[in-house]
Amino acid sequence: MLGIYEWTLKSSLGVLLILVLLGLTGCRDPVSDASVQLSAVHFEPEDECHICGMVIARLPGPKGEAVLADGQVFKFCSTYELFTWLLQPENRRPGSAVFVHDMSRTDWNTPDNDHLIDARTASYVLGAKIKSGMGPSLASFKSEEDAKAFMAAHGGRLLGYGQINLESLNHRDD
Repeated sequence: MLGIYEWTLKSSLGVLLILVLLGLTGCRDPVSDASVQLSAVHFEPEDECHICGMVIARLPGPKGEAVLADGQVFKFCSTYELFTWLLQPENRRPGSAVFVHDMSRTDWNTPDNDHLIDARTASYVLGAKIKSGMGPSLASFKSEEDAKAFMAAHGGRLLGYGQINLESLNHRDD
């Protein structure tokens, strides 16, 4: 009888160990999974800005969007409003992706969905003398060279993604 008891105890412990391991693999955080690639979502003619509620397509200049790991998409009528939202502590979400228009490749008045780029690697010109959607102009570019060329023509100052904060957005040169 002792042999059966030992076998039952070992089997029970083995099954318990397997269940615990299976449970732990289900606790893996999919947001931090490097294989998760979020893509830009096209702007549609009827899309409204998450901040001001205006129809995005009716306003000039670069637009922005935040795509969350759970599939939620927040669209903004300007890069300025995107950053105003993004810089709020409650909106910092791990695993999210942020996209803006590359204004060196698309028309200022009607930015093209085919030219959405990763906002984190873009270069920006803040305070250019050109009409934008809501807030001051915050033009986005895939390359720093294109941003500098735009700045030479329209003014403003060059910023990288990490340099944009609420203070820089509120203290602009316009």
